[in-house]
Amino acid sequence: MTREPMKFIPHLIFLLVALFLVGCNSSEEESQAQSLSNEFERLVEKMARKFDELTPSSSDVHKLTTAEVEKLFTYEYKTLELSADAGPKEIETKLAELGADRWDCFYAERVNKALLFYCKRRPKTYLRYIPRVF
Repeated sequence: MTREPMKFIPHLIFLLVALFLVGCNSSEEESQAQSLSNEFERLVEKMARKFDELTPSSSDVHKLTTAEVEKLFTYEYKTLELSADAGPKEIETKLAELGADRWDCFYAERVNKALLFYCKRRPKTYLRYIPRVF
């Protein structure tokens, strides 16, 4: 997300303060108040257009939510091959690295002179943190 909308906040605060101060002055400065009011409206419209640019469209939201829901029911798979001569410390280190990346090794077998580890994990999705209703 960009910081462009944050650029308008100091201008908006300045205009609000100026409008409040101008409201306390005499009627001869009414034209100044009108120009500040027009400037304020222009900035608000500009901010509204920028906000519309930054928010996703409904079709984008639909695609994103569909993709997130699909992640709930899929797995990623990976195999790790180590030499059969690998010591326990080396195997433990490699498995710890996989575990740090959320891989769950569910099966291991010896093939010729190698050890094969089969691992799986679910893709990252924020929907996992929503409590189940049922």
